[in-house]
Amino acid sequence: METQLSLIEDWHRRYAFRTSINLSCSGVQPYTFREVCRLLSISFSEIGQVLLRDGPSYGWPPLRKAISERFGKRNGDADSVLVTHGSSEALFLVMRSLLQEHDEVVTVFPSYLPHYSIPKYCGCRVKKWELLPEEGFRPNINNLRATLTRKTKMVICSFPHNPTGVSITEPQLNALVEAVADVGAYLLWDDSFRMLPIDTPPLPDPGQWYDRTVSFGTLSKAYGLDGLRIGWCQTTPDILQRCVMLRDYITLNLSPLTEFIACQAVRKPEVLIEPRLKQAKRNLQYLASWIDQNEKKLSMVPPQGGVSAFCRIPEINTDSLCKDLAEEDGVFLLPGTCFDCPEYVRLGFGGVPQEFRKGLKLLSRRLKQL
Repeated sequence: METQLSLIEDWHRRYAFRTSINLSCSGVQPYTFREVCRLLSISFSEIGQVLLRDGPSYGWPPLRKAISERFGKRNGDADSVLVTHGSSEALFLVMRSLLQEHDEVVTVFPSYLPHYSIPKYCGCRVKKWELLPEEGFRPNINNLRATLTRKTKMVICSFPHNPTGVSITEPQLNALVEAVADVGAYLLWDDSFRMLPIDTPPLPDPGQWYDRTVSFGTLSKAYGLDGLRIGWCQTTPDILQRCVMLRDYITLNLSPLTEFIACQAVRKPEVLIEPRLKQAKRNLQYLASWIDQNEKKLSMVPPQGGVSAFCRIPEINTDSLCKDLAEEDGVFLLPGTCFDCPEYVRLGFGGVPQEFRKGLKLLSRRLKQL
């Protein structure tokens, strides 16, 4: 097993915490702890009663119940939920528990790195369901069907999609699940951006009607709580038991303090999500106007969900552009090489409006120099 370098995380390590403007975040503007307590009506007295001891391997029962009821999978059954250190841990636990060497795995591409790096780490044969740039990265279910075989063990996808923001309709989702069910594969449904719709309604969880689904969620993208590192997966108890057996060797359980805050957030998501989503939509309107003004330099795939856009800047070295932006202008922008699309950059529009506009202004200046 060879661990592949995560280019996304490597860029973050090198530049994200050394720059003053993050122009590439895939989540909304984070909240302060004070803001969270105010918006969720959490008192110091409540926090003071949290006992700082180890918790259950599957997660704090009230939080598991809140997640199962909020996201409606398997009739609100808390036993179908495993709470994890972000959805990244859930993805690793599930794939490492279900996959064996030489298994065939199909993943949407381009994509979030763990969707294809973890299967490769497990020794699997990874095939790409490619979203084609010449088609605006629009998902084609017929292309997925052509990629699947009777040997396909698992299909991994996420809509709205990271990094492009494209999505699918509910009829397309039904066709996707039907295609996966025809070959009897597991469906890993990364639902991280479900709560950030732009111009399409949130999709239902396919786990409600396809039993071989494992669904993933997180507080990092829509809630502005990425620092809590809270994620989860929902599936059958037998799969979760296999995940917990592996977890016994690594993280064991979560912090009771973060689980307490997460539980309040899941119970009242609208008070955290709605203000940030409105802000992101205003930023997107500004971004669309800015793209029009710079159309000779770059173009954008209009996002349908999430808070990131995939922008094409042809005939330049996007690695060099992003490096110069970080080191000389204090702006963090992620190059498309992190997604094997070197002519693109991932541009996040979920942040503070003033910083977002300043970041675009500095990017414009760089583009004029090309």
